Amino acid sequence: MKHGAVRLLHKVSYLNVILTLMVVLLGVHLAIKLASVGATDAHASSANQAQIEAVSKNIVGAAKAEDVGKHRLTREQATELIVAAKKAKGLTWEQIAKEVGGHKVWVTSALLGQNSMSAEQAEKAVKVLGLPPEVVDVLKEFPMKGSLDKTVPVDPLIYRFHEITQVYGTTIKEVIQEMFGDGIMSAIDFDMEIQKKADPKGDRVVIIFNGKFLPYKKW
Repeated sequence: MKHGAVRLLHKVSYLNVILTLMVVLLGVHLAIKLASVGATDAHASSANQAQIEAVSKNIVGAAKAEDVGKHRLTREQATELIVAAKKAKGLTWEQIAKEVGGHKVWVTSALLGQNSMSAEQAEKAVKVLGLPPEVVDVLKEFPMKGSLDKTVPVDPLIYRFHEITQVYGTTIKEVIQEMFGDGIMSAIDFDMEIQKKADPKGDRVVIIFNGKFLPYKKW
């Protein structure tokens, strides 16, 4: 019995040693793997920032060459920088809007050159996108609104709204004016929601326009 107990004790000790070694080796393996992932992420982040800086250098350089003495970007050049940086960093408009501190739709419109930002918002946008300081001044400017040409838009998604207006425009006018009177919906005192609604037949786009009614003045 004594010899059997001793042999059992030796087996248990041996198993404990094996298990301890396995745990140590597993810990070393995980540490190496995590370090490798961290290095890969850091390298990717560095590469993305280098790409943004290269694009910035080209566009800012072109702006300086075209506008000697002022050294400023145009709205179009700033927008090109913003879109390139967003893509390089893998950000969504919603993520950028959270950093800037504004509604996703409004912040997107401002970054695409259709609204003006405060100095604080512009600085936050430039910081999150890793852009040069020249972009801040452009984002603060009052824009020349209107991002589309006079011709009918050819982009299928944008054209669909043109089609909706063609088909339902007169209906929208009749129903609104029957409810409110002779006037329009403001596009200034206005906000918009774009939502995604799950549906078993296919996800649906939900767009809500919310504008103040402005009656035509009589005199």
